[in-house]
Amino acid sequence: MKRFFTGPVREGWYHLHFLLTALSSCAYGSFLNVYLSYLGYGPLVVGLFSTIPSLLALLLQPLLAVWTDCTRRKMSAMACLTALSAGMMALMMILRPQHGPDEFSAGVLMAVHTGYLAFSGAANALNTAVLMRHLSAQDASDRYGRIRVSWTAGFAIGGVWVGRISQADPVGFIPFAMVAALLSLAVLPFLPWRQVEQIREAEANPKDRVSFRSILRYRELWCLIGIVFIIALANSFTYTFLPTFFMTLPGANHETFGWCVSLRTVTEVPVLLCMGRIMARLGVKKTLLIPAVTTIIRWLLVALFPTPDMVMATQLLHGFGYVVYSVAITRYVADTLPDEIGSTAQNLVALLTVTLPTLAGGLLGGLVIETWGFGYMACIGGMVALGVLALAGLSVLLIRMPDGSCEKKKGMIG
Repeated sequence: MKRFFTGPVREGWYHLHFLLTALSSCAYGSFLNVYLSYLGYGPLVVGLFSTIPSLLALLLQPLLAVWTDCTRRKMSAMACLTALSAGMMALMMILRPQHGPDEFSAGVLMAVHTGYLAFSGAANALNTAVLMRHLSAQDASDRYGRIRVSWTAGFAIGGVWVGRISQADPVGFIPFAMVAALLSLAVLPFLPWRQVEQIREAEANPKDRVSFRSILRYRELWCLIGIVFIIALANSFTYTFLPTFFMTLPGANHETFGWCVSLRTVTEVPVLLCMGRIMARLGVKKTLLIPAVTTIIRWLLVALFPTPDMVMATQLLHGFGYVVYSVAITRYVADTLPDEIGSTAQNLVALLTVTLPTLAGGLLGGLVIETWGFGYMACIGGMVALGVLALAGLSVLLIRMPDGSCEKKKGMIG
């Protein structure tokens, strides 16, 4: 146990940091819409909160990520971004309208939420880049999936705790999220960030200048990002419309849907624990075949047997979707791109494989459901088609570029 916290990897401290960060993110993100409804805002404003700030954050996060790559003091940058995220949460509580909702207050809160998304997103990208650099230096990249288990556990625990807190006080989730974020700051000194900074300074050549445009030269990376985007777009239906679709099924109720959510979270843990061995055996591209195939199977079963029991059963495949492609693409970026653009690359991948497909999936799904009377089933058919498209793209990529282990490419200098 002592080595778990004091060994070269410092895995125990990373688990604690991920747990606290997930508690904060779950508390704020999961209960924000409930908070807005409590303030008196209608569905239109709540919907705009899910789109406008996210779109603005798409522009701001890359700029912050570039800054974190340029600065030599990574731990200070991480502390600054985390503190600013906590500050945005505090403003969300302080600036809430006192005499009923109005347009000006909604605009102010949207600006605050945009700041939170930008700061927290850049912090997560920086944290991932430094963690992967450290694990690579210790020849322990396979432990990334195992460390990510704490993030999943944080979300599972946070949902229960904050649900009880919000039941007693609809505003109580914000102080909880702030405390968790500030506690994650207290863990930073115990993480080996100083060693990572020293390694980078020792390897840096002052005569070399890294061009951030060099990311565009990695054609295989962009092919993989496109394929992951398609898979994520297919699965965006789960997060946006599955609750509504589920409740339209005969025999569905809130308790059963609660079990669906729980099963979805639980399935992530065993997959995360095995990701190191899966990727060591298959490589990145063959590993991505798993979420492509399970996406097809999952939505085909729902299309053929649209019942609450079948939807619940298909939640068991969730762990083979998001977890697999997010860990695989993160590992690929860390093993392929130079460390000097690590945060920028990780942030770009997160935006293109998580944020953008979620927004696009919600918009396209809404249009399909509004246009066709049987829109939910039309969406599910579309999800199957996207899975087939991703599988076809991966097959072509594997034929042209056989899979293999990633080799670190130091410094694409431009």
